[in-house]
Amino acid sequence: MSARVLFWLLWLSVVATGVAVSVVRHETRLQFSQIQQLQKHRDALDVEWGRLQLERATWADAGKIRGMAEQRLGMHPPKDEIVVVVE
Repeated sequence: MSARVLFWLLWLSVVATGVAVSVVRHETRLQFSQIQQLQKHRDALDVEWGRLQLERATWADAGKIRGMAEQRLGMHPPKDEIVVVVE
């Protein structure tokens, strides 16, 4: 090979490597940005999950259920003289 051909091959290799590095860095930045967006979404879902757990615990409170049953459905606990215990 002549020195001129070798020079152009090396020059082409350097240019191709530079372009490849630029493309890879761009893709890395895009993926990092996407990771940050997904982490923000995950954090928002975690906050909502905690709120829903708290709400579920509030609705499952026995006093709350009893109050709603008395208020909305007109239900009351049975009186002792009505209760029959079967052995």
